[in-house]
Amino acid sequence: MTEPGGTEVMEKTILKNNITSEAEKIVNISIPLITDKNIVAPSGDKRDFVCLSPYFWLVDGKLEQRDGQVNPATKEYSDADKLTQVTANVYLTSLAAKQSEIPDDKEKFASYAVSTLKAWFVNEDTRMTPSLEYVEMKQGETDGTFYGIIRGQMLSQMVEGIKSLRDSGSLDEQTKTGVENWFRQYLGWLQNSPKGNQERAAQNNHGTFYDVQIAYIADFLGDEDLVRVTLEGVKKRVESQIEPDGKMPLEAARAIPYDYQLYNLYAYSELATLGEKYAIDLWNWQSEDGRSLRKAFDYFKKQLDEVDNNPFKMDRAGELYLAFRAASKAYGDKSSWDLPKRFYQNPLVDEITTLKFNEIPPENK
Repeated sequence: MTEPGGTEVMEKTILKNNITSEAEKIVNISIPLITDKNIVAPSGDKRDFVCLSPYFWLVDGKLEQRDGQVNPATKEYSDADKLTQVTANVYLTSLAAKQSEIPDDKEKFASYAVSTLKAWFVNEDTRMTPSLEYVEMKQGETDGTFYGIIRGQMLSQMVEGIKSLRDSGSLDEQTKTGVENWFRQYLGWLQNSPKGNQERAAQNNHGTFYDVQIAYIADFLGDEDLVRVTLEGVKKRVESQIEPDGKMPLEAARAIPYDYQLYNLYAYSELATLGEKYAIDLWNWQSEDGRSLRKAFDYFKKQLDEVDNNPFKMDRAGELYLAFRAASKAYGDKSSWDLPKRFYQNPLVDEITTLKFNEIPPENK
């Protein structure tokens, strides 16, 4: 028979053990570097992030756009995969450091995360250039595209890990200053570059994820005014992207519509979650003619309820768990909490989102 409080303690221990187990694997591998690659940006600088646009194919000297079909040549470029990997590494090791009650483990995980931050954002020889000028180049061309800026959306998760390290005192002052300077430069590029201005104006998920980057980086840097302006502006995006019945027509028209509808809802869930911190209720805001995030979630959830098999063409486990569990918490809807498990059995993401949205505290609190 379980003692009072025993179930909660057991859940916390399972969460901690699984996250710690993953972090143990991470700290035993070398830090991936953006400068360690075979194909360099047209600038000749290995620090410049470079990748190909996934849906453009060079066929007999002519470009063809094939929505939803990834050009295999993209795999020859390693920067996108590395940024994804180091973001996950920093997030998970910072989370493990926060949860660990063993001083040596706490130090080990935090040290790895800080070393990764130094390599990617501080050390002059290896840090990534704080811009995305060569992101998602069309095959055969030598300049990036504005819509490639969406590759930076994962930096919102990166700053969450950085804030955890900073708030716990694990981030030394020199690294903290260097990382903040990098993000301040990148934020300036997003706001003032021609590509950034084009991405801001995008009417689909690209515009939504632009707001995610601006809001989370501004929050990290303590620019409350910019966060508030950005979050208030999200209401305009809801009005332009979501129909009164909840449909997102631009995402639904894509070649892989389930993927892109979810992708956009994930972006909105990130913004609405940050809005809670600033008392800006995007979860429940509604336009005069009835457009709202809640209707968009309900509309898409109904679509998912009508399919038997996984309708996603890409691995969307992370987005599905994060978006629908955030919505579950916001709307008090248990069915949204359980929904991701119908399509993905992912114990790590399951546990991370349980920790994040159920707010199960570490045992030492």
